[in-house]
Parts: sequence; structure tokens; C-alpha cells
Amino acid sequence: MYFGKRKIISKPEDIAEEYRNLAQEDLNAAIVLERNGLYNQAGYYYFQSMEKQIKYHIAKRTNIVNDYFAESIRKTIGHSLNHSIDLLLDIYSGNDTIKRNQLRKMMDDYVFKNTDFSIMNNKFRYPSYSKHYQNYTMIKLSIDDCQRLKEMQERLNKYLIDMELHY
Repeated sequence: MYFGKRKIISKPEDIAEEYRNLAQEDLNAAIVLERNGLYNQAGYYYFQSMEKQIKYHIAKRTNIVNDYFAESIRKTIGHSLNHSIDLLLDIYSGNDTIKRNQLRKMMDDYVFKNTDFSIMNNKFRYPSYSKHYQNYTMIKLSIDDCQRLKEMQERLNKYLIDMELHY
């Protein structure tokens, strides 16, 4: 059994636009879910929107059908916002470590307010087992958490546009 219809995208500019459209659709889904009190699900889609927004800027800046960049994007598909950010910063800074560190610090301080994303996405999607405590834990998001994620998403959008204009 198959679902849906395969859409083939081969032009780099079309791939970038697809990421932009998907980011907007995820943002729209997050807003609807938040309005309906489904905060963990909304949080997930805020993350997804940010990740795809970053991939849109990566795709705009590179030849995304080039094997190296295609493989780099494929490695970030596992819903890792951190890996997507790292790839974006590598592209914008080239081999300039000082520039990369400066861009990362501005992103951490201004956009993400030093939030550690390494476990967040899965922690509010699935119970996580602790062998030490012999229990499971989850993060339960509130409407305030969703608002903070939405604000991060908006700051990220502004920051990426600014970064594109100046670098």
C-alpha cells in the first residue's frame, strides 16, 4: 500500500522554496495545535518550523543537489535543530573560526536565549527512561512554553534574514 504522490524536486532554488513552504506549514500547524491546547505537539512543530527555516537558508546559499551538501542535509534530517544550526554556521563562516563563533554566540544569546535543544524535542514527544532512577520522565509544555518557542521562531526568522543580508 502506498500513500500520497511522489514529488520530484531537482532544482536547487525549488528545493529551497520547498523548505520555506514546509517551514510555514509547520508554523501554521503549531499555531493551530497551540490554540487547541495541544502544547507538546505545538512545541514539536515550532521546532520543525525552525529546523526547516534553517534548511531553507542553507539551500539558498549552497548547491543543495551537490553530493556533499545533499549528504550534509540528509544527516540533519533526524530532527536535530543543533545539527542544522551547525551546518548553517559552517556555510556562512567558511573556514573563519572567529566569524563562526561570533555568529553562534549571537544566535545563542539573541535568538535562542542559551536554550539547550539537545534533548528537548524528544523529551516532550516520548517518555524517557532513567536507569538510575528506574522511572520515565517527560517534559510537559504549557501555553507559556509555546509562546516562548514561537518567539524564538520569530527571532530566528529575523536573524536569518539579517545574516543573509550582512554575510
